[in-house]
Amino acid sequence: MKNILALVYVLVTLNSCLSLQLPPGFKKCDASKPDFNSCLSEAIPCAIKQLTKPIPEYGLPQLEPFLVPEKSNCEFGNETMAIRQKYSNFRLYGLTKIDKGKAVWDCKNKALELELYYDKIVIVVDYELVGRIVLLPVNVSTKVGVELSQTVFKLKFSLDEYKGKDGNHFKVVDATLKIVAKNMKVNYKNLFKNKLVDKAMCEDFNTNWQDILEYWQKVLPKVYAEPFGDAFSTLLEKVPVKNLVDGVE
Repeated sequence: MKNILALVYVLVTLNSCLSLQLPPGFKKCDASKPDFNSCLSEAIPCAIKQLTKPIPEYGLPQLEPFLVPEKSNCEFGNETMAIRQKYSNFRLYGLTKIDKGKAVWDCKNKALELELYYDKIVIVVDYELVGRIVLLPVNVSTKVGVELSQTVFKLKFSLDEYKGKDGNHFKVVDATLKIVAKNMKVNYKNLFKNKLVDKAMCEDFNTNWQDILEYWQKVLPKVYAEPFGDAFSTLLEKVPVKNLVDGVE
């Protein structure tokens, strides 16, 4: 019995000391080499493309779509509308279809800055609307689709380093997101429960897409910055620095 307990203890101890390597297919870069940022600029998009399904062992979520159930209450008004809006269940499509990326690691300040480039990003959101658009009162629960063209996600992760049982680890202490797009289309389904009126309203929105884009550029970073940071921080919690990159002690 003592031998069995001793064996169990050894196995548990070994398991706690064993650290995860990067997920299979993830590229490892060498922090001691001058092309480290260039390597990261290739490795990170490559990793993102693989997240069409979650990787539970690393706590990495599925990114196709990337679902955030967060609720966001907003008010918006101009000369043609005065509305109160509630959004929930943000579904982001196209994250894994990244065209290219740019990564810059700031070793001194322990910060990682990313620019992720996409031809098209689509967001579908559950939507509640109360208010007035032009002269028409509205009180509906529906879905809204937003299509962003030539889009750049600008992410910055600020990190802290700490010592774990299997070596040093990073953790995300702050995440910021800025979204830049050259064009957008918006589609509200059954907004007025009249196809002709809905079509006319969407055409008006898309004619004045700059105003709508400015609004969404404020909403989306608030919704997605923290989940992006949480996902990255979970990976960093699982994989020590020595297994994330080469060229470190």
